[in-house]
Amino acid sequence: MGDKKSMEIQVAFAAEKRQKVLSVSVPMYTTAWQAVEQSGIMQHFPEFDFDDAAIGVYGKLIPRSHLLSNHDRVEIYRKLKQKPTTTRRNRAKRSARN
Repeated sequence: MGDKKSMEIQVAFAAEKRQKVLSVSVPMYTTAWQAVEQSGIMQHFPEFDFDDAAIGVYGKLIPRSHLLSNHDRVEIYRKLKQKPTTTRRNRAKRSARN
């Protein structure tokens, strides 16, 4: 465990077919984006462009400059290929045909 000058956080990213969650000890007053960079998660997904990715903490969108708290889970969001409503509509159409 970390001392009083550091925090334990997680950084998570899910690609289309695989995901990774890394536990990281970071200094107090670390921003969400600094935690992403320090975690090394980008090396696990070299095919993904993290520059424009949205990030959040426990499902809530935050700015990259957001200061983290101990035990936060930073999530990196990729752009969807299709809106969820469109995906559901297409699935329903396929089901209706069968």
